[in-house]
Amino acid sequence: MALSAQIADPNDYHALHGILQICGEHMHRVQSMSHWYPFRGFDKFEQEVQGAFVYKVLDEGSLVGTFYLHPIARPYYTPDRWQNPNDTGLYLGGVGVMPFIQGRGVGRWLMDEVDRITQEKGYDALRFDGVKANEGLLTFYDKLGYSRRGEIGLGTMRAHNPVICYEKVFSE
Repeated sequence: MALSAQIADPNDYHALHGILQICGEHMHRVQSMSHWYPFRGFDKFEQEVQGAFVYKVLDEGSLVGTFYLHPIARPYYTPDRWQNPNDTGLYLGGVGVMPFIQGRGVGRWLMDEVDRITQEKGYDALRFDGVKANEGLLTFYDKLGYSRRGEIGLGTMRAHNPVICYEKVFSE
């Protein structure tokens, strides 16, 4: 494998949205998880990534994944959730790796790349969430050194799919 991450051009967004649709359907069929199925429409995706650093993941030039890093927190992230609320953070979203290449270390490589990019861009922390019901994914994040920062669930827009917030602080 020869993996690389490149800033996506808006002309790539339909393909990246397609990857996330495929990943959502795969999670639904294989893990009975419905939080990305059916995946949100392209217009909503396009709004979501506005102002973000959107990346495409390539393996030997072929598109195999995507992610984005946004400098603006999601509305349901309250500042008191984070270790140092005043730190500048990037917020990870839209992570998708094509099912045919999963299980080969692409996810670990992708998260290492996200950490590198976050630090390279001068941010103090990386923040994101994972669906609480996806225990394998949460264990993966734990093993990579991300700290759990609490659950968002009842009383929020995420009540039907509670999430666990994660953070990695790069500045001390």
